[in-house]
Amino acid sequence: MPSVLVDFGLEAGLRGLCDNVKKYSRLNIEFTYIKETDKPLNFEVSVPVFRIVQEGLNNIIKHAKATDVYLDVMEQEDYLYLKLKDNGIGFNKADVIKRGGFGLTSMNERAKLLNGELHIESIQGEGTVTELEIPINRD
Repeated sequence: MPSVLVDFGLEAGLRGLCDNVKKYSRLNIEFTYIKETDKPLNFEVSVPVFRIVQEGLNNIIKHAKATDVYLDVMEQEDYLYLKLKDNGIGFNKADVIKRGGFGLTSMNERAKLLNGELHIESIQGEGTVTELEIPINRD
């Protein structure tokens, strides 16, 4: 568990993750985080979101042959929106799932545990877009 999530929150955790990926891979990552509330994000949300992004970036490194990645996060009062996009080779989602794509499965399961929705759209030769929408209960 990244201690940065505990100490500084999701934005700092994702920024550190992106910095590490840039440092140890050839990916150019543009990271944007927009926070439209002063209320802190629950730790129970931060960790699974961090893990979803971590798995998404891992998949890009291992399979996509991408050069550019865009990670955009918008944290609102009641929702968190996330978009991870790459310019890689793309893939056929049905083929990956059939082969036992555990990374995609774990990403989807984490989203479901948060009552969220995960959408992955990939076009061979054009890249992949992963979108996550999670309702936030800040009580």
